[in-house]
Amino acid sequence: MTSLRQDVSSSIRFFQRRKSAFIVIVVTVALALAANTTAFSVVRGFFFANLGVRDAESVVVITTVKNLPGQGPVDFSDAYPNYRLLKENTHSFSAVAATLPIDVNWKQKEDGRRLQGQRVTASFFAVMGVTAHTGRFFAETDEGPHAAPVAVIGYRLWRSAFAASPDVIGQVMQLNGVPHTIVGVMQQGFQQPTDVEVWLPFDLPETMWNTVIAARQVSTYARLGPGISLKTANQELHAFADTALRFDPANKDWSWRARTLRETLLDGSDGVVISIQVGAAVLLLLAICNLMAVLLAWGAEREHETALRRALGASTGRIVRQFVVQTVILASMAGAVALLMAWFVLPALKQLNPNPSLASLLEHVQIETGTIAFATAVILVTGLVTGLLPAWQTRSVSLEVAMRSQSRGGGASSKAIRWQQAMIVVQAAIAVLILASAVVAGITLFKLARVGLGFETK
Repeated sequence: MTSLRQDVSSSIRFFQRRKSAFIVIVVTVALALAANTTAFSVVRGFFFANLGVRDAESVVVITTVKNLPGQGPVDFSDAYPNYRLLKENTHSFSAVAATLPIDVNWKQKEDGRRLQGQRVTASFFAVMGVTAHTGRFFAETDEGPHAAPVAVIGYRLWRSAFAASPDVIGQVMQLNGVPHTIVGVMQQGFQQPTDVEVWLPFDLPETMWNTVIAARQVSTYARLGPGISLKTANQELHAFADTALRFDPANKDWSWRARTLRETLLDGSDGVVISIQVGAAVLLLLAICNLMAVLLAWGAEREHETALRRALGASTGRIVRQFVVQTVILASMAGAVALLMAWFVLPALKQLNPNPSLASLLEHVQIETGTIAFATAVILVTGLVTGLLPAWQTRSVSLEVAMRSQSRGGGASSKAIRWQQAMIVVQAAIAVLILASAVVAGITLFKLARVGLGFETK
């Protein structure tokens, strides 16, 4: 323990003599670590967060699909009669629900406020596996035609507009000019689908209750039954197309498919998220090469000290530990700065206001235990890897060679210079890769910008 404290004290004194270089390398590595930590938080939130839904991977979105000329298969919403037919003629789902988006104008005394609303069938809450924070959800008798004037409000709306009052149940909200009685408050963290603030009982205009053609505005959600895979469910939906065609000729050339709720929300953005993580990893590799080059130079400066310690009986393990302690201290300082950066960057990232689906996923992105564990692992690995190289470089330096080199006023040894040159080559290669990727991305965006929209924009 005493020798470890000596190594720490020796490393701190070494850094104090090189304040400028120390600050530059800490900031450089911190930026790369912050990028990786932020990217990992996004990956974790997008791919592993529960979305406020129990067993989220069992919740699927069922869409109708039609092949369009020049576009291929395109997803569409469905018609309410098809939802009823699907609910009664499939066995892969333990619960099926229909939803319909609605803009809600909430009149408060003389002021008005627009809310993101959703009309949902009573089965929607069972599909999502959610519970009410307080109050109740809808019953089937609340659904339309002429649905009951009741509402379930979101947890955030309850806290912001009602000051989290326990007496909110029974209060009346003027929604779209109709008084609605609040019967429940949603559990914390749930806003599906797409950032919803208030849920109303399912209702439709009269012309849409029994019409398939030109009335595909209903979104269908379902929960897979116990032991049922997504593949099995899609096989049943493939066969359901024949049932739908017999039910109504308007279903000709339409098919049905199910995707998980997470896949639907990502909507192809998963590749972009992974690319961001890969890009952050490349940036970290560049920073590590830069760090190694600096540590090799510092190791060359300490060749005389290292050789003298060997001559006095210091073991190889003792020498290696000194270098590892030095780099772990440096990496830890950079890691602390990186976590602080990521802590401030994530809220700003959420304010970029992407499409509503991604905004819903970003709600679950945060610095949590798993993210801190990931950052700590990266810091330790970085410290160990970069610390072993300069220690290995000086393993065979003799006191005689070190003294002779110092007496001549020479710089680093030829071996150290070769290692530094190798690090420069690696950094240059990574920089060229990044530049090439940027050029390709720029060319792609330029070509996309020149694609005709098919109409005169003026």
